[in-house]
Amino acid sequence: MKHISDIKENNKRSILKLLYQNKPYSKKRIAKKLSLSASVITKLCNELQDEGWITEQSTLNSGKAGRKEIEIVINASHKYCIGVVLNHLYTTIVLTDLQMNVIEKQRFDTLQESGKHVAQLIHSLSELITAHHLAPSDILGIGISIKGKTDGRISFSGIWETPVDIASVIEEELQLPVYLDNGIRCSALLESFTYEYRTFIFIKYMEPGIGGAVMKHGELLRGDHHLIMDFGHQIIDPSADYCPICKRRGCLESLISIEGIIQTLKQSFSPKNDPTLWDICNGDKNQITAETIVAAAEAGSIELNQLFKKTANDFAIALLNTVALWDIPRIILIGDFFLSRRFVQYVESALLELQLSPQTFSIDYNIHDDEDLSSIALLLKHELV
Repeated sequence: MKHISDIKENNKRSILKLLYQNKPYSKKRIAKKLSLSASVITKLCNELQDEGWITEQSTLNSGKAGRKEIEIVINASHKYCIGVVLNHLYTTIVLTDLQMNVIEKQRFDTLQESGKHVAQLIHSLSELITAHHLAPSDILGIGISIKGKTDGRISFSGIWETPVDIASVIEEELQLPVYLDNGIRCSALLESFTYEYRTFIFIKYMEPGIGGAVMKHGELLRGDHHLIMDFGHQIIDPSADYCPICKRRGCLESLISIEGIIQTLKQSFSPKNDPTLWDICNGDKNQITAETIVAAAEAGSIELNQLFKKTANDFAIALLNTVALWDIPRIILIGDFFLSRRFVQYVESALLELQLSPQTFSIDYNIHDDEDLSSIALLLKHELV
């Protein structure tokens, strides 16, 4: 049996987790949601308020006569949070309050030499802390969302060729708690913070890569090698070339990565090959991005709509394979191409073509992913909720 103090702390964490959802909560509503008595919730909320984590705000309109309900919110100014998003293209640092409001944001290129990059990262973090006159006690900690395989301390692949113990180095230098995890899992955590979904498959299709995560009863699944739901590295076309990351033939990432598509389009870029994309990019191949590709497809580019159909079909195959293995009925898709109405239609058409039985899962197209805050969600998950 759990010790009573453990139960108490878990209940406090559950209260804080609720307050991060996009819903107004009073003590009464928290008690109902957590199936705890009003007296227990009142005592726990009073303790959290005395500790500085929560505060009372406005009166809630319940539409009923009687005692007014007071909204309980996270006390934004109690602590600062630092987040880092690190992939092979760029590194972003954000400073937020406890309500995840961004106070400052920096972005710089990721260096190919790991030692130099980690040193630059530490320097930038130190400057940020100094510029805002923050003491260690003012900071909740540092969350790092990183591309590729990681065990929570070391980056094994995805950015550099050799393993790099990022978390320990930064922790030692800055004397702050540091939490590291794969970028897809961090984004799935952020999704679980914002919504009430406790079990879902999360898939992210953006320029830095394609990946997935599984949230089961509110907990992220990992696997012995931290590779559960390695969505982007399913083999789709074994006749294609080997992927430089997973070393498998014709994985989804090697076939439809946005970075690869951009490079291919740059090589064939001309007013003859795709006049629509040419006009949208003003004849400058360096303007080819996921955003301009979507704009050209929506404007009627024949070439890009053909590309979208093939890409959507490959994506649908991987999605159906994933659903068949996991049997989880809610799918959340995040990605640049989902901004395109045509691309979404091609995905849904491919799903209909590939299965004759009724679809057993629902898809939420969330379109955008606030990637910068995913690292903050990781930090909050470990330190607060």
